[in-house]
Amino acid sequence: MAATLRISCKHDAPAGASWLNELNQQGRRPVVEIDGVKHPLRWDEPTNVLVAAEEPHRLHAYFEVLGVLRWGGADLELPSAPEGGSQSVEYLVTLKDRYLNTAHFRQVG
Repeated sequence: MAATLRISCKHDAPAGASWLNELNQQGRRPVVEIDGVKHPLRWDEPTNVLVAAEEPHRLHAYFEVLGVLRWGGADLELPSAPEGGSQSVEYLVTLKDRYLNTAHFRQVG
């Protein structure tokens, strides 16, 4: 009895600073904890995680800086999905002037 949770991570930098975005992604690894269980993620590529169907789930995402510090936390209470169903969310991190500006979840579809 499982459902699929598809999580995409997006990391945006100010216009004209794509080099900054690339540099930031290299030193920061996204992670999501689903109901307290840690799952590594990838920037700009979706990750599918099997979760229990017919139950709500608590998501907490952040990125690890150099594997030590946690930064950019975001939380989401996700309603239950039917057996064999799927839900998609995005973890969005926005930079402005070389600093973290916002980090939040957005449900997709």
